[in-house]
Amino acid sequence: MAPLVWLITGCSSGFGAQLVHSAVARGDKVIATGRNAATKLKHLEGTGAAIVDLDVSLPEADVKKIVDEAVKIYGKIDVLINNAGYGMFAVIEETRYLQLRGRRVQTGWSV
Repeated sequence: MAPLVWLITGCSSGFGAQLVHSAVARGDKVIATGRNAATKLKHLEGTGAAIVDLDVSLPEADVKKIVDEAVKIYGKIDVLINNAGYGMFAVIEETRYLQLRGRRVQTGWSV
């Protein structure tokens, strides 16, 4: 069976980073993504994964352009792991709409 091509978002630590190591260990090809990849994904250099700078909170057109370029690395994506995100601990009724959409607002809240 041919190796699968994985695109994994949010690879700076935790599940994302572990998934990169696991998929590469299986013999699959991996495109590891994250914000500020040059610094935050440095620990994945040498794993064999392709590293792409991707901030999923960018406008949709920008994300699509970056993903289209990532697809060109191996010509396809078989597995998408959408792991990028953040924890937001709040009562939904007390949360502003822009916070729910992942936008930074002047409330002391940050990503």
